[in-house]
Amino acid sequence: MELKLPPLNALKVFEVAARTGSYVAAAKELHVSAAAVSQQVRNLEQYFDKKLFVRYNNRIVLTDAGRTIYTNSAPALQNLSQVTQQVLEGSARARLVISVLPSLAQCWLAPRLKSFCHLRPGVGIETRIENDPVDFVRDGIDLRICYGAYLYPDFKVTELFHDAVAPICSTKFAHQHDLNEANLAQLPDDLFLHTSWGPSFASLPSWKDWFAKAGIQRAPDIALGHQIGMSSVALEYARVGMGVLLGQCQLAAQDILENRLVLLSEQPLTLDHAYSAVYPHSRIRDSSLHQLLDTLTDENLV
Repeated sequence: MELKLPPLNALKVFEVAARTGSYVAAAKELHVSAAAVSQQVRNLEQYFDKKLFVRYNNRIVLTDAGRTIYTNSAPALQNLSQVTQQVLEGSARARLVISVLPSLAQCWLAPRLKSFCHLRPGVGIETRIENDPVDFVRDGIDLRICYGAYLYPDFKVTELFHDAVAPICSTKFAHQHDLNEANLAQLPDDLFLHTSWGPSFASLPSWKDWFAKAGIQRAPDIALGHQIGMSSVALEYARVGMGVLLGQCQLAAQDILENRLVLLSEQPLTLDHAYSAVYPHSRIRDSSLHQLLDTLTDENLV
């Protein structure tokens, strides 16, 4: 059967314009002029006899016809690009580029990627450790794992988990100090560990917040304790017995399971936002990406 296809160069330009929301941004990615992008979009509109974009607040927005074409053509173009790259590079494997927060990469992601690679051995993973925000288009990112998805309103979002913090210390430290939830308030200030979440976060859980929830009036002096600028590093301080941490339960789950760390209380403080996976609309039908999302949301993996 003869294939009935639109002009492929115009379709390629349309996909970039739809994904970036701007003729100027599309022109920059494609290394052509904005006028050339506009002309290719007009060619496609003439072919389909449909208007594909409307302007809204200095952005171009897909019409209903445009969204139908984009939703169905973008995955096909992406797959064609991957096949082309694999053939040109010979034995090179398909690849997913994952961008992730540092602490999640260290404490949470690795066992899930191991499981995914077992299920999809033909797909290679490139993991980039970085803070928000990231540029999907410029850096060729397929999936971003972040705390809260509010920085990415134009992307697809899958919630992964909602973490909480609770008092955590090494098993040895708990034994040395005969420590439990009942006597935690008597611990000296210099044995409390404090995680600094950085200037990007407006609200962060503190020891004062946890004690208030427990009905105890206590606020350990941060200046007397240890302050650590990354959740995963703070957990390492707790592992080696430097003090008690108000630590993230999900990030500490494997250590608790294997008795390196002990949870001193069943009264956690839930974080304000969920950890989420964010990805472009053009990847909605990518089977390897969806397999990865299934693995990341598998509650049986610790």
